[in-house]
Amino acid sequence: MGIELDSGQIAVAALLDEVPRRRRGVYLWGSVGRGKTMLLDAFHAAAPGRKGRWHLHHLLAHLQSTAHDLGGIDRAVAAVLDRLSLLCVDEFHLHDIGDAMLLRRLLDAVFARKITLVATSNYPPEGLLPDPLFHDKIEAVVTALRAHLDVVRLDGENDYRLPGTRPGRFVVGEPPESTSGVTFGFDELCATTEMSTRDYLELAARHRRWTITDVPSLRTAGADATMRFRVLIDILVDQGVELAVYARTSLDELFRDPPEVPDLDRIRSRLTALSDGKVHCGVN
Repeated sequence: MGIELDSGQIAVAALLDEVPRRRRGVYLWGSVGRGKTMLLDAFHAAAPGRKGRWHLHHLLAHLQSTAHDLGGIDRAVAAVLDRLSLLCVDEFHLHDIGDAMLLRRLLDAVFARKITLVATSNYPPEGLLPDPLFHDKIEAVVTALRAHLDVVRLDGENDYRLPGTRPGRFVVGEPPESTSGVTFGFDELCATTEMSTRDYLELAARHRRWTITDVPSLRTAGADATMRFRVLIDILVDQGVELAVYARTSLDELFRDPPEVPDLDRIRSRLTALSDGKVHCGVN
């Protein structure tokens, strides 16, 4: 892989190497920045056969769109899984009951077709859809994941999303007058908008260089805007977009006392990776 793996990553890499022979999948979970996506991508690149690799946001949005085009979710699932022997899914997180029901239909088909599934998550299977009002609705999903996959925790001491490990910048202050690619204000993307996951995916596919300006402290942004910001950053990072973020405040202040929105630790880790470890202020 070109980098030195720690002991936990070496053990996971060895397990993944055995997946094609054993035909048993892996559910890899742990804290942010521990190398789960890196290991998944390396495994997917080397694995034989017909295979697919998705971020869960993108996969669910694609299924919804395809179901509309083909006239039903079962047809959409069949189209996504057509002739696959391996399905890799990154960021396996569930907080919405509608997404959970859609995922259940997909997993039923994956396991019925004996497709090998390898997934990453920040949660154990039992931690998916944690809302107690709905969690019982996915108990069958949890049981199926445990039955068909080896559930492995990767949770070393180090967060490998160190400052400066992703192309892009996190800057406290205003952007320069001229920027490359597209420029959006935080409010335009996340606050005064009804943009959906599908909208963000379509924008990310069209534009490969992004500048996001005027990002406020999340405690002042509100839960809905913060949720959209989380989804947006996940999508842009997963799609490999070159990203510059210009905020009104430092990373510490940005995430101090935020609304009760899940997975913000992952977003902080991803923004940290854009920074070079220094605080840049003013026009850059």
